[in-house]
Amino acid sequence: MVQHSLTQPKTLRFGVVCSGTQIAAWQADCLSRLVATPGVEFGLLISSTPTIAKASQQERRGRLKQLPWRLFYSRRVLPLARSAQPADLSAVLTPAPQIRANLDTENGFATLPPQIVSQIAEHDLDMLLWLAPGTPHGGILETTRFGVWGYRYGQEAQYAGFPPGLLEILRGDPITTASLCRFGPPGRGAVLRQGAIGTLGSSYHANLDAVRSMSAAWPAQVCIDILHDQAIGEQDLAVDLPLPPNRAPGWLVLVRLALRVAGNRLGDLYQAYGTFWEWTIGVVDQPIAAFLDPDARPPARWLSLPGERTFWADPFALVRDEGLQLFFEDYDYASRRGRISTVHWNRSSTEPPQVVIDEDWHLSYPYLIEDRGRVYCIPESCEIGEIALYRADQFPHSWTKVATLVEGFAGSDATVFWHLDRWWLLACDSSKDMDHALYAWHAESLLGPWTAHCNNPIKVDVRSSRPAGTPFIHDGHLYRPAQDCSGSYGSQVVLNRVDRLTEIAFAEKTVASIQPDRDGPYPDGLHTLSAVGTMSLVDGLRNVPILTRPTMIAHGLRIRLERLLARHFRRGTQ
Repeated sequence: MVQHSLTQPKTLRFGVVCSGTQIAAWQADCLSRLVATPGVEFGLLISSTPTIAKASQQERRGRLKQLPWRLFYSRRVLPLARSAQPADLSAVLTPAPQIRANLDTENGFATLPPQIVSQIAEHDLDMLLWLAPGTPHGGILETTRFGVWGYRYGQEAQYAGFPPGLLEILRGDPITTASLCRFGPPGRGAVLRQGAIGTLGSSYHANLDAVRSMSAAWPAQVCIDILHDQAIGEQDLAVDLPLPPNRAPGWLVLVRLALRVAGNRLGDLYQAYGTFWEWTIGVVDQPIAAFLDPDARPPARWLSLPGERTFWADPFALVRDEGLQLFFEDYDYASRRGRISTVHWNRSSTEPPQVVIDEDWHLSYPYLIEDRGRVYCIPESCEIGEIALYRADQFPHSWTKVATLVEGFAGSDATVFWHLDRWWLLACDSSKDMDHALYAWHAESLLGPWTAHCNNPIKVDVRSSRPAGTPFIHDGHLYRPAQDCSGSYGSQVVLNRVDRLTEIAFAEKTVASIQPDRDGPYPDGLHTLSAVGTMSLVDGLRNVPILTRPTMIAHGLRIRLERLLARHFRRGTQ
């Protein structure tokens, strides 16, 4: 056994075990991020060649059963997923020392010859990234300071052994998970990073690409943690790890998968063109901390919409004039664009709303901030790729854009709050439909400059990443409302207790969930929870079949025609 000191290194040297310099695109992305990380350098390439014992007659029959999957997955019938396309990383990998080795695989475990293990140990590496088939076993696990790292997919034990993301579609699982693990004794390990995306049930390749893209940055992020004294060397190897993919689905599974994908696509079409959203705002006569009680079901007073061709969502408010000055997304189906409107609400009456921020692009989520006697708003402006700040010149009706807080980032649901002597900004990246990836920035002043968190994205989990309202303090703890988009966008809100938020670290735990009232008038969704004094605001969704609203049918057909023409025009210009 090789002894290593776990004192803080100034530079991390890593090696990689893979099948030469021609690797899959997602693996190339992972290695490129590692090499580009300050303080991390590439030190050794172990180019592996799997060697498998002569197959028995039973094993040969098993391989014959796998033939349909091999045809499906290796471009004989369908093209490879983007993440599996071959990539040449020789410019990065070849300058480093290289060891060629035969990899003995048996029952899902992979072993390198003792002489190869001894050569690897001589290179004094900090960690080894395993991108080869099988689970590493034997002396290789003791050759580096921080262990051997690799990926595992699937949250259920019965998913083990199947290709990533396949059984999640087949069984209708709303999430597809991935983990970056440090391998230990057979079947054991430590989870270094973990995340979940919403399963993309209408395409296996899209689901595979998404889960791999989600996890590509994790080795680089764990290295950043180590370089900032977030050491992982003493973690107990107490987690059961699933086996790597070592069996392929046969004809029956592929037929079932095709039928499931076709059914999911039909369902997506119905949701897109057979229904429309009807969101509105609810006022709850209890403080936001009441939602931490798992048995609490505070009733809401729902505002009445002015017509069928609009909806109201994303409510925020300030206490004014013995009532609430509400701000919200005022979406117009005719223009397919949101604006920011305001209305004064009290217990006896509600005034007609007035549009107060209107741009040539879609606006939503009008997050409100009070700072040094001024009122500010950060409406979502992801359509133009920025997070912008507006100031109230004459509250509540006159607003001026005064700053761009984050440029070149299509931030969705940007949420800003003061915590531990600095401002924090949290948002998701809407340019990639990434409801699962949470990004953070911090600043000493609201107007900036804003500095990106050194380990963005700080969280990857479709169940609890996307901001959904105002953070709040209760019993000395910081809580953050977030959307659970695992079932569908806007399905429910969860409350996360933020246990750590610094310039180099982030950790939180989901402690409560707030579901829509299934017996109420808006049973299909809830995606905002904000505090205003001793009261709270929510929004509620009702999915309305378009055939029940004749006035919306022509509108739906027009949208469909516009999309088809736009798609045809894009193809014609390519």
